Formats: sequence, structure tokens, C-alpha cells
Amino acid sequence: MGRRTKIFLFFVVFGLPICWYLFLQFFGKNNYELETIRPYEVESCEFNTPAIITRDDLISRHPNQFERLSRRFSGSTEIGFYGMIPKCVGDADILLIDDQKMIKGAYKANREDVDRLLAEVDIFLMNRSNETGNSEK
Repeated sequence: MGRRTKIFLFFVVFGLPICWYLFLQFFGKNNYELETIRPYEVESCEFNTPAIITRDDLISRHPNQFERLSRRFSGSTEIGFYGMIPKCVGDADILLIDDQKMIKGAYKANREDVDRLLAEVDIFLMNRSNETGNSEK
């Protein structure tokens, strides 16, 4: 194999991926936005926002999922975790409410939806911290 061929292969194997990585670092924006479902308009149910609200009977109906949520959010200063009467939550078992009292997610109390909730809360909090960080600059 000739010297030019080795240099070409070296560039293809190492140079192109490095160039692509640097291009994406400079020009790519990795941001996932949570869709707003609808405004939260239940006046009689008071809580501080942002919040995760659950049905108050979640602990008796789905103790494993309640344990996962309480372990993750008890004592959290970034987001509240509240057990509410069923009329506050509606058809869903769990709701994710943002700062403007908009519903960002409605979830059932099964493993898949709780996994999705945990991931979407991380995304929500990351986007929120990025917004406050950008507004301070």
C-alpha cells in the first residue's frame, strides 16, 4: 500500500468523524421541547408550580410506582410532588405542570409511563435551567 493511500485512509477513518463531531458541537443544537397539552384550570386544587401531581390513592393502587416517584422527588427544591384528590388530576394518574400552570405531560401509573415521566422531568428541568441561565447573561 502506498504512502498516499495510507494518508487517505487515515483521514477517512479518523479525520471525518472528528470533523463531523466538531461541526455538530459548533452548529448543532441538542434541545428537546416538551409539548404543552392544555392549561391546568382546576381552581380548587392549589400547589406551587412547577409540580408533579398524582392521585392521592396512587400509593395504595400502585405502591411501586409511588415509591419510585417519592424517592426521586421528595425533598426536591426544583419541582413539587403532591398527592391530590382525583378531580385535580382528571383521567390521568400523574400530571406534570410547568411554571405557567400548563400541563406538559399526563401519565398513567405503569412502569413505562413513569419511566417517561422521569425522563421528561429531567428534560423539563434542564430546559428551565438553560432558560434562566440564558436570561442572566
